[in-house]
Amino acid sequence: MTRREFLSAGVRGALVLAAWRTAGGVFAQETPPPPPVAVGLARGDHLYLPGPVYAPPGIYPEGKLDWQIVEFLIRGAIGAAGLSLPLKLFDPADRVGVMIDATPPPLPLILVEAVLEQLVAAGVAPQRLFIFSAKESDLFAAGFSLGAESGSGVRVYGADALGYRGGYSRLLLDQCDKVVNVARLRPSAQLGMTGAVFNCLNAVDAPTRFGLLGKPEDIGSVPARLALADKLVLHFLDCTHLDYAVPAPPAEGEPPTPPPTRPRWEYRGMLCSRDPVAMDEVGKQILEAKRAAVQGEPWPLDPAPTYLEAASRVWKIGQSDPTRLAVKAVGDRNDLLITAS
Repeated sequence: MTRREFLSAGVRGALVLAAWRTAGGVFAQETPPPPPVAVGLARGDHLYLPGPVYAPPGIYPEGKLDWQIVEFLIRGAIGAAGLSLPLKLFDPADRVGVMIDATPPPLPLILVEAVLEQLVAAGVAPQRLFIFSAKESDLFAAGFSLGAESGSGVRVYGADALGYRGGYSRLLLDQCDKVVNVARLRPSAQLGMTGAVFNCLNAVDAPTRFGLLGKPEDIGSVPARLALADKLVLHFLDCTHLDYAVPAPPAEGEPPTPPPTRPRWEYRGMLCSRDPVAMDEVGKQILEAKRAAVQGEPWPLDPAPTYLEAASRVWKIGQSDPTRLAVKAVGDRNDLLITAS
């Protein structure tokens, strides 16, 4: 055999071996699937303090939240998500922004305080913590004191007051090393539902935000951008007292009418994960399970929140496949509505 024939035979052999491996031959190395994404769920057996003595209805129409329960929900959800306490995600030198959903009805202040407590326990000084949302007016209406909160050192900002660069909040770009995302689970007549992925729109300016509402499949582009992706380290989804249906908007040409009272129920839950898409998918399961229980038959969210699949498949920011999620529940398991270990 000549040298040329020898080299030719070697090339043919390599091509045959490559084809054999591609076809699943004995030499093929199967890539193991990624481990399931951990989502923690904590639930309390009650939510509000009993009696008008503790929660006068004129001040607390729905009741006053029980601090011990709220603290358990935050700590329990963190632990159920497979994270240690105190949290190991932060360094003392980190400047940490807590990005909250302040749109009406906003997150309860006591819930945000419980998140801040865990960040301080993790070694972050209060002076290096700040709370922010898209609009100062929403934060003020929700009861937050803008600027430095007296005695605590934790500051509160509206992203709109400090301006934007390239569509992203200057607060986020220039004054923040890590971000904790604290969202509220809500059904939506426009998107089907909103949660942790949608809450990331608090980091962008109004034109960007409104543009994405008209193109929801691109909502995942906001947390996917490096300006936010490298800083987002933890996500919470408030499922304590939820709406499960939203009235349809009036038909074109019809006069607006006062919306009827939204049907609500106390799920008394808190979700936590490092994956916002996975956590939103679990929230979607909870909403649709409740809606089906009320209706007596399947009652899916309308429209379907398809932006979650796009956030997973196109923008690669999390896992939307329910079969790839590992949900662990702690606390009250009555009316859990979903499958969890």
